[in-house]
Amino acid sequence: MPDHNTRQSTLECLEEAVAKLMQAQATLIQDHASLAQTQTSMNLKMDSMLEHLATLSIQPASPHTHPSPAPTPSPLSYKPHMKLDVP
Repeated sequence: MPDHNTRQSTLECLEEAVAKLMQAQATLIQDHASLAQTQTSMNLKMDSMLEHLATLSIQPASPHTHPSPAPTPSPLSYKPHMKLDVP
C-alpha cells in the first residue's frame, strides 16, 4: 500500500500546484486589465496635451502685446569697468 499513499500525495501536490497556477493566472489577468485601462487613460491625456500644444503653437501673437523694454540697471547693480594699462 505505500505505492497508493505516494500516488495520493503526488496527486494532491499536483492539484495544489495547479490551483496556485490558476490563481496566479487570474491575478495576472486582472493586472493586465488594470494596466490596459491605465494606458488608455494616459493615451487620452497625452492626446489632450498634444492638441493643447498644437493650438498654442498655431495661434499668432496678439497684436496688443508689446515687447517689454530691457530693464534698466539700478545704480546699485551697475559696476563701472576700468581698463588699466600696466607697463
